[in-house]
Amino acid sequence: MNKNILGYLANYNMPRIGENRRYNEIDGLVFAIFSSAPIGPDVRWLKDFFPIDPIGKTMGELSEILIDIDNNDLLSCRFGFSISGDYGNHLEFFTHIAMNNRYKGIKITGFDYSNDGFCQFSAFTFKICAEEYVIAYRGTDNSLEGWYESIRLFHDNVASRQLALNYLQSEIEKNKGVFRLVGYSKGGHLALCAAIMSDTRLKTNIRSIINYDGPGLSTEFIEKYHKSILLLQHKVYRFSPANALISSMLFGHDIMCYEKNKRYIKPYGLKMPPTQHNYFNWLVVEGKFKQAPRSSLSISFQNVSERVHHLYSLKELERISEQIYAQASGIYKDEDNVLSQFDVLTFFFTIALKLMAASRE
Repeated sequence: MNKNILGYLANYNMPRIGENRRYNEIDGLVFAIFSSAPIGPDVRWLKDFFPIDPIGKTMGELSEILIDIDNNDLLSCRFGFSISGDYGNHLEFFTHIAMNNRYKGIKITGFDYSNDGFCQFSAFTFKICAEEYVIAYRGTDNSLEGWYESIRLFHDNVASRQLALNYLQSEIEKNKGVFRLVGYSKGGHLALCAAIMSDTRLKTNIRSIINYDGPGLSTEFIEKYHKSILLLQHKVYRFSPANALISSMLFGHDIMCYEKNKRYIKPYGLKMPPTQHNYFNWLVVEGKFKQAPRSSLSISFQNVSERVHHLYSLKELERISEQIYAQASGIYKDEDNVLSQFDVLTFFFTIALKLMAASRE
């Protein structure tokens, strides 16, 4: 039977991780989605709302807090508009987590958050079984600084990359065991970069890295960390929709992981290419993603991205990103830097138009 991640989670009696069924690609996506939970300082736009400390709680306990009718403003504000799925989808997601035997008892042992105006970062640590942990890095949220940083991933100096590495180092030093890193969109990029930037000692503690439709790496980053990438590529997995656009940005897909570890997912239903970035639109069959060939549109978009990068110097790309940021700031009306649907769409299509124009010059 064809399902998306929500249909998969509706089976509440799945065996726990580490018992009858080991950690798998769908588990990784569950943790990546969970990392978007609106907690802690992330609820800054709800000025009278209490902050939630997730550390020590189980996934089920935190989900119950989020879906409680008295706290529902948390989900509705965070996911009122999101390219990764709307409020209704996420409400159903956390409702399933609160009741699903595979996930509800998993304890959250670590959490960090930062949003200082030009950097947006958050990560969770989950203890999935004895001496085995998952670190999930959050993707771009609906703050202006989140989107600003995401369009600057071509740059060598990205603040959230260093925070991702610092968090990984701290969690490995604090906990005895092995670690699996995951992330969706920018979160997948951060998971990959943290592992690559880590020293050899830390790399031995990393069992796998999964990048769910996250951007690749710049040429400069690949050259700087070439040896480190080669050491890790057998541990790296990338899952992207067949019409992938976001993960077609930047490069390094031929070196980041082995060919057998790169997989494209068939959409759940008939979905337009931009909406395939939404993880609720990915097809799950018998506990795995249903694979499909990569589309010509996705390949073309990657060619455009590569051409833009080769046409412009890093200084010129920095200037373009500053112009886009200035345009987005010009339409900004929310004092707490929360993007509206109109803001996000304007921001996204401005980037797309600039990329297309640049590729034709």
